[in-house]
Amino acid sequence: LLNAPLRPPSSSQDFDPDDPEAALLHPASDAADSPQNLARRPPVVAILGHVDHGKTTLLDRLRHSRLVEAEFGGITQRIGCITFLDTPGHAAFSNMRQRGASATDIAVLVVAADDGVMPQTLESLRYISAAGVPMVVAVNKVDKREAQPDSVMQELSKHGVLVEELGGDVQCVPVSALKGSGVERLLEAVLALAELLELRANMQGRAEGVVIESGQSKGLGKTASLLCTRGCVKPGTVLVAGRAFCRVRRMTDDLGRPVDRLLPGRAAEIAGWRQLPSAGESALEAASERLARAVIAQRERRAVEAKSAADAAASEEARREWQRAYSEHLAGLADMSIRERRRHKASDELADTARQLMDSKFAHGTEPRLSLTIRADADGSLEAILGLLSGYADPRCHLDRPAAAAGVPVVEHRVVYHMIADLKARLTAALPPKEEERPIGSADVLQVFHVSGPGGSHHKVAVAGCACKSGQLSRKKHFRLVRNGQTVFTGRCASLRHLKSTVETVRSGMECGVQLDLPAGVSYLPGDQIVCFETVAVPQSIDWEPGFGLEDEADP
Repeated sequence: LLNAPLRPPSSSQDFDPDDPEAALLHPASDAADSPQNLARRPPVVAILGHVDHGKTTLLDRLRHSRLVEAEFGGITQRIGCITFLDTPGHAAFSNMRQRGASATDIAVLVVAADDGVMPQTLESLRYISAAGVPMVVAVNKVDKREAQPDSVMQELSKHGVLVEELGGDVQCVPVSALKGSGVERLLEAVLALAELLELRANMQGRAEGVVIESGQSKGLGKTASLLCTRGCVKPGTVLVAGRAFCRVRRMTDDLGRPVDRLLPGRAAEIAGWRQLPSAGESALEAASERLARAVIAQRERRAVEAKSAADAAASEEARREWQRAYSEHLAGLADMSIRERRRHKASDELADTARQLMDSKFAHGTEPRLSLTIRADADGSLEAILGLLSGYADPRCHLDRPAAAAGVPVVEHRVVYHMIADLKARLTAALPPKEEERPIGSADVLQVFHVSGPGGSHHKVAVAGCACKSGQLSRKKHFRLVRNGQTVFTGRCASLRHLKSTVETVRSGMECGVQLDLPAGVSYLPGDQIVCFETVAVPQSIDWEPGFGLEDEADP
């Protein structure tokens, strides 16, 4: 650098307007990747594995490990801390795992000791192999009773991963991310491997990086997580990634703290993008915003030209196919008799009529097509949604057929509030009725009599002499004996008398004798209250609200 000739700062005119891409890829003021410009950089480590195998828990444990902050055998002092990249394990996020593997120096493959090798484990292995990065295996959840780490090693060997315990060269560390055991050994393995890799980067040249993910951030607008691979990114740096560019307005780390300089091997969330870059794009520093805009315009122009060329090629292929089919048709007619030609012409007319009917069906919307606008908070989430939708082989849904077979109604609504109201009504109708007690009348026990049992029996039966205070007492309803506010008995009435007659009901203001089906050990006392009630089935209603104010919306 000391021997390099002095150059004035690049101006917005220092590039060929016909080929701004060349000025971006080969800036005149860039520092060469000579040995004196290369310095040690921290390793970038990706955490990969199957869903729910403990990747995020392990990453949290690694982030808070004192070993990362302190010196270990002089290694940490020379290469600095480690940059970790987490990757989702769900099947829908395969593209994000692929980017994580290709953008890193070392991969940590997490395999649960109680679950073994699973589909996303094998997928991660393929990405690691394709990226050509060294790997460390972390056998997680070894603290669980059903853990079988030896079985996991044997499974991995069947897929080409031979760990050191089985005579291979891949380090394998049993860990418990939940309890923290084995985490320091895992860090030692990663740091030792990083020491062997001799990771270096040009700290003086123009800034370069890889977009890990992008999305909208509240308060910051369009942001992108960038892994720096060369040079230094600072506030004010102009970056171009694909057909998006930004002038760096703010940089924050994974904890939300501001970052002044982003050096190779580090990652940060960068705000200031005019458009969202696609995840996986290479980001290059541009000398000016004018150069960045010119590069994007050139790339967009080339993309339009490429699409036009592809459309023209497809159109030409369709024309050639039609010409071939028409030639075969003419050749077939030449071999036919006059009668066969007439019959063939009639069938062609019938086919044309059927084709026109199909076209009219689409035109009149009997088989409607739905255009979707998908909005996601991050580029990776959008990829996952599109991947799931593209997995359907038949574009026609035919939802009514399986719904009818399963007895499930399919209802169409044009207003979301009407849909929610209909859903609530259907859920309410599906709820079982709730039984409620409805009081009919009550009576106070004035005194207790003992009379002969049924049929003149010598067995004496207790009867409560009562005065009906409210409502009425009905013999066929339910009764409750209440004493000092506490229920003593609930059941049926064996006999209800007024004077000497057996009656079905007694109204308010009348005196009566009440004999309940009391169990042994339960008796009446003067001052008790006898309550007559009935049980009714009351429809239940669901009190769920979607959260966007149905009650404030008037029906259209």
